Amino acid sequence: MENTLLLVIFSLLTSLLTFILTITSREIINGRRTRQRAIGFFHPYTNDGGGGERVLWCAVKAIQEESPDLDCVIYTGDHDSSSESLMSRALDRFGVQLLTPPKVVHLYKRKWIEETSYPRFTMIGQSFGSVYLSWEALCKFTPLYYFDTSGYAFTYPVARLFGCKVICYTHYPTISLDMISRVRDRSSMYNNDASIARSEDIVFGVSERQRFANILHFFFQNPHCSIKECKYMDVQLKPHLDSTKLAVYLAVFLACSLSGLVEKSRILLKPNTGIWKTLLSTCRVHGDLELGRELVCLKLNNAEDKAHLLCVAAVLICFRGSSSGLSFDIFTELVTRMLAFMKAACFLAREASLWAFDDISDSSSLCIHNVLSEDMTALLGWLSWCKMIYYTLFSWMYGFVGSCAHLAMVNSSWTQSHIEKLWRIPSRIKRVYPPCDTSGLQVLPLERPATTPIFISVAQFRPEKAHPLQLEAFSLAIRRLDADMPRPILQFVGSCRNKFDEDRLQKLQDKAVELNVDGDVQFYKNVMYRDLVRLLGGAVAGMHSMVDEHFGISVVEYMAAGAMPIAHNSAGPKMDIVLEEDGQQTGFLAQNVDEYAEAILKVLRMPETERLKIAAAARKRAGRFSEQRFYEDLKAAIQPILNHVSR
Repeated sequence: MENTLLLVIFSLLTSLLTFILTITSREIINGRRTRQRAIGFFHPYTNDGGGGERVLWCAVKAIQEESPDLDCVIYTGDHDSSSESLMSRALDRFGVQLLTPPKVVHLYKRKWIEETSYPRFTMIGQSFGSVYLSWEALCKFTPLYYFDTSGYAFTYPVARLFGCKVICYTHYPTISLDMISRVRDRSSMYNNDASIARSEDIVFGVSERQRFANILHFFFQNPHCSIKECKYMDVQLKPHLDSTKLAVYLAVFLACSLSGLVEKSRILLKPNTGIWKTLLSTCRVHGDLELGRELVCLKLNNAEDKAHLLCVAAVLICFRGSSSGLSFDIFTELVTRMLAFMKAACFLAREASLWAFDDISDSSSLCIHNVLSEDMTALLGWLSWCKMIYYTLFSWMYGFVGSCAHLAMVNSSWTQSHIEKLWRIPSRIKRVYPPCDTSGLQVLPLERPATTPIFISVAQFRPEKAHPLQLEAFSLAIRRLDADMPRPILQFVGSCRNKFDEDRLQKLQDKAVELNVDGDVQFYKNVMYRDLVRLLGGAVAGMHSMVDEHFGISVVEYMAAGAMPIAHNSAGPKMDIVLEEDGQQTGFLAQNVDEYAEAILKVLRMPETERLKIAAAARKRAGRFSEQRFYEDLKAAIQPILNHVSR
């Protein structure tokens, strides 16, 4: 009976597989037979408004000029798009005048490439989802040439099956060697969650930990600081709060109270007020470590969740501020009791050990530091190894699918180096710098109105663009302004692709309020190209803060418009763009909040004659990345493919 049942199940599965293979083969054969003399541009989001969309329309125009008999077809998931509306959008948004309206093929499976569809394993989920989406696209319309302008490399084998010549313009590798290195080194970033990054930085990144340490140091060194200064510190911490950072938040105010500011700390103290009033009184009024120790043990014995243990860590930190100090015996006993209740809380105990002693070289502090680091490595290190395996397997798959391209164009030296190592087809890879509207921007005058200095930031409201860093740097620069210096304005100009981008924009606006710079910051969403030109023409400098930005079209646009760039010191801006021109500086490179703030201040303090020299050199360098240069390089790269196709 069991054998019969297994045989039936096997027969059904075999029949289903045969049916699927038959349908798939039929679609592929039909597609290969009915290929149209056209070039299909795979660009599911034709309303993203970024540099990728500019590349799309400039590539369409270049093909129309090079091969007028070749139809241009756009695969898009934007259902309200039409041939006429896309042609108008190319002109209104990017200033690109297409020769004829492109044909449109609407896609209805775009949800399979949405990041929201894959809360975990997003990268591989979106990649496999793009395979399904490209299948829909090529079944609906099969062109001679398949041109991917959005970076969906997993679609290339599908296009090859349908008999298409595969061309791609890669802005950024889906996975890079730098990403693998970050996981190996356990560094936290927007695409490497802190929970699987370095065990010793499980809650706080290095820069955050330093910020908290600096704030604690401020309170200890300034026992008579004003309420205004206390509130400023409160503002600095609140944007970084979540349940795991409650301890540090409380620790600041405990440290404040230990410096003789009990009432001031109570003004700002919000969470767990009832409990912490008792501890404040214990630490400040009585100065009794024994009583404080009993309170801590009481909380430990009644600990029900992680938040209680985090509060204990705050007590460990604040005891350092007491006049009698915290003895090594008491500290180690408290740490031992914490570990007995919750293993995952030991990272906070370790952080407390770093802050509870003045000198890390102290033998007791170093001992606790080492023991707890080893403990957390054993507990959490396997997560990083799992992600390393995941990234390694994905990079191998990415290399395989990428090698299916007949021609791969890349937008920068940084991208080229990574793609060559991953795809291993160097002879088929051409570097074509992206089109930057330098001609339209170069006619703008280099002189700026001698009123309010304007800094501009042009980028989509995506997490990797690191807008909060710019806002923090701008806030810091304003606080460091000399009395006779004009107060600048920061303009954020960008597009929102979806609700998540809208939410990020709202959080950025809220952060401006928290930093008390909302009156100095302006936000422009989804502006037309002519409005962007106007805004660029009034800016003295442009901000850019994305780590490992593949190229950085916005940086070139700043330079062409006469705005000095302040860009991140990595990848495209560092290797290709913000370089000297004829021995003259063309802009600034920075990596953290302090460096960006210093660059802003340098611009504000700079004499007008020096600013004009740098702006002129930057504009000259921007000419290397013009739209006309893009047309010439793309046509030269694609011509051999267009001239050697057999049906």
